[in-house]
Amino acid sequence: MRHHRILDGVDIFQIRSVSEIRLVRKLDQLSDSKMQLVSQALAVVLSISHFIS
Repeated sequence: MRHHRILDGVDIFQIRSVSEIRLVRKLDQLSDSKMQLVSQALAVVLSISHFIS
């Protein structure tokens, strides 16, 4: 039987921090043209979420 531990705030913060670091490293490796595509996609998503919330 496996025991599942509920993640506390510190665990969640550490997971989020590691994920953010990995994301930044991956973004840093993108070419300018790919970064432009990411920027355009984020602009679309953020404008959609603006109307939803």
